[in-house]
Amino acid sequence: MRFICLLVFFCLSHAISAQTDSTSNGSATGSTVIVKGLVTDEKNNAPMIGVNVTVRGTTIGTTTDGNGNYELTVPTGEIHLKFSYLGYQDRGMDLLALKNGSVHTINAKMTELAKELDIVVVSGSKTEKKLGEQTQSMEVLKGENITNSAQGIAEAVNKVPGVNMVGKTISIRGGSGFSDITSNRTLVLLDDIPMVSPENGSVRWETMPTEAIEQLEIVKGSATVTNGAQALNALMNVRTLNAQKDEPFNKIYVNYGAYMPFQDPSWTWFWNRSGGMKISPMYGGVAYVHARKYGDVDVMYNGAYQQNQGYTQLNRNQNVRSFIKLRYIPHAKPNLNIGGNMNVSYQKYDDFFRYRNYNDTFQPNPTRDSLILVPYQPTLQKVLAFNINPYVTYYDKKENRHSIKASYYVVLSDNTSGDSSLSHKAYLEYLFTRKFKKADADLAAGIRTSYKRIFSHTFGNKNSEYAAAYIQIEKRFDKRFNIKIGMSAEYNKLDTVAAKNDLNFVNALAVKDSTNCITAPVKPIFNLGLNYQLGKGTFLRASFAQGYRFPDIAEQFVLTPRSGALTIPNGNLKPESSWNAEVGIKQGVKFSRWVFYGDIAAYLSRYTNLIEFTAIRRSQIPASISSIYNLNNFTIYEQAQNITNAQIWGIEVSAIGTGKIFGVPLNFLVGYNYMNPRNLNFDPKDPSSRYLNYRMAHSAKADAQTTYKNFIVGVTCVYIGHMEKIDKLIGALTSIKDWYSNHGTNGDVILDARLGYTFKHNFTATVIAKNITDRAYVLRPGFIEAPASITLQLTYKWSKVIG
Repeated sequence: MRFICLLVFFCLSHAISAQTDSTSNGSATGSTVIVKGLVTDEKNNAPMIGVNVTVRGTTIGTTTDGNGNYELTVPTGEIHLKFSYLGYQDRGMDLLALKNGSVHTINAKMTELAKELDIVVVSGSKTEKKLGEQTQSMEVLKGENITNSAQGIAEAVNKVPGVNMVGKTISIRGGSGFSDITSNRTLVLLDDIPMVSPENGSVRWETMPTEAIEQLEIVKGSATVTNGAQALNALMNVRTLNAQKDEPFNKIYVNYGAYMPFQDPSWTWFWNRSGGMKISPMYGGVAYVHARKYGDVDVMYNGAYQQNQGYTQLNRNQNVRSFIKLRYIPHAKPNLNIGGNMNVSYQKYDDFFRYRNYNDTFQPNPTRDSLILVPYQPTLQKVLAFNINPYVTYYDKKENRHSIKASYYVVLSDNTSGDSSLSHKAYLEYLFTRKFKKADADLAAGIRTSYKRIFSHTFGNKNSEYAAAYIQIEKRFDKRFNIKIGMSAEYNKLDTVAAKNDLNFVNALAVKDSTNCITAPVKPIFNLGLNYQLGKGTFLRASFAQGYRFPDIAEQFVLTPRSGALTIPNGNLKPESSWNAEVGIKQGVKFSRWVFYGDIAAYLSRYTNLIEFTAIRRSQIPASISSIYNLNNFTIYEQAQNITNAQIWGIEVSAIGTGKIFGVPLNFLVGYNYMNPRNLNFDPKDPSSRYLNYRMAHSAKADAQTTYKNFIVGVTCVYIGHMEKIDKLIGALTSIKDWYSNHGTNGDVILDARLGYTFKHNFTATVIAKNITDRAYVLRPGFIEAPASITLQLTYKWSKVIG
């Protein structure tokens, strides 16, 4: 941590020095420069009259004249210009190293406040669309929302309406239960490239370039047709920053924090002590982002190091990562775009499934049990992950877009339980898009393929193959009605077994029964989406999409011990399929100084042969496995199974917007989700079997932030409802059973807050308080989330240099 402290000292001293230099160069010596320019409306380039142009921290200011021009005499050194006009978004610009007697021309374009919500997204289809024009529900989370709160991606998305993190599993509208670090039904992309880890089909959230994120786009509902099998339930695209013309960008983040004790002092008996006092476990990190154009080459780099002592025994975590993104657009051939990114990360952490005991706080006479918050059979995990994602994009003479994307992803995993593996994945996709301007239509067609190879100590050497061809057409009528139709053909092969898919429509026409049906190695998948603009800012949408997912290597072949649990293979797994339907309306509202989108949606999902990990009885374990492992060493036995046919329906309400209260700007995102996750094959004798495992019927999320006179104030409130049902055999474990029987059924409310101050627009100090009420809660059975914590984050950015 000495390195982090030095960086903190460097940032503080640099900021103080900059302020001192600016003062001495300006007011003390009387040296001045002239800054002038033209202010125009971004929409039509018309000159704007009466725009306020001020210099932050001074009384210097003016307004634009009848031709949109302005001129200011400002001190030398460093200044920050601010352009403001009622109904328009404020604009700011840093000017550094201004020399005495020089003249600088700074033009500015102003954007209407309403356009702040014209968010452009690409994840809902293969072409750019505004948020209101999408045919499926979609949420957008800006990168600043993540970095301002000193949180990782997994923590950030858990605050998005309809999204819940159950351990490391992302569940959107109940699409996934709890599978920890194995497959889920949400495909995560990094700049349009799948980031599914090859060894287990999961997402390694800690490898993502968190500080370099421009925005997260979350599509709710199946996106299998255009993105592949992993997008059975949802899609999340992580879009990173791009270098801007003539605007170098550098930013450094330093944060350091400590956990507060749980409300029950017996839960922190193992914390270190000094002079009779407990020492709170610490955590912290440093990160750096650089983005700049070097001639025809765009470069963006993000590097970070984090470490965490952990708030429980054996809960340490260290992570170092590096990300570089390159883009080459030849000056002589602007229709050609060559680039890619490379990501490397190394993580070392303590891993476990559950604690030995955490029920002491509920006892009338606490036992002060020394086993409280002590992991059961922990292991030390070491993971090295590397991926490289090159691409080529070319626009031909007819403005058709040709794109080739490739990816190579390798993960080396090792742990003290002997469950080590080396896994590789190669991915290749060709995409063709064309705009038919006269017909006002878009066409997207492509092919994609991937190959995975795993060398594992626990389940041998396995491989899988995947390929698909797809086509999607979007047509607009009268610029108000948009229809999207897509189809793909999916092929899967797991080790030596290729898929045999029933052709239901063909079999129905041929009157074939289940014993004599026609099968094919490919599975056809369809989607349909509609969007109709009822009026100004009012968009009605409806969608229907099929999904299909073949078992992953880890689901079918895994054989591994972990924290007192033994997971065994299942050679009889079948592919799962689904369909998702949704009807929703998005309403844009603008009045006075407020502009926002309100959204309400009703959705229905049906699943056939749903694959989920479930606990099994010891008697179900084959003799071949009991001869390898001593079953007396385990208390839980798990296996991936086609547990049921399922149905999930629900309603979701959300709003995103911006405005002003008494002249103070406010940005907010708020939403509520209700869902009913049903097992259609439930046992009538067991009423609890009506529900799917590890789903919450209710959840609500809200985040608001305001900025006033350089102060930043933000608050986040998350309500996670009680799980309707957990696996019977896991729930029977004493510690987990006691937790749920004593914790109540009302769910948990978690409150975070942040307070920051920005010095001269480039140095920001923020204090972040998480779980303010020190609530003891769980997101997945067997693991208590962090207690209250306090974090100090310092950020320093520097960009444009003029001299």
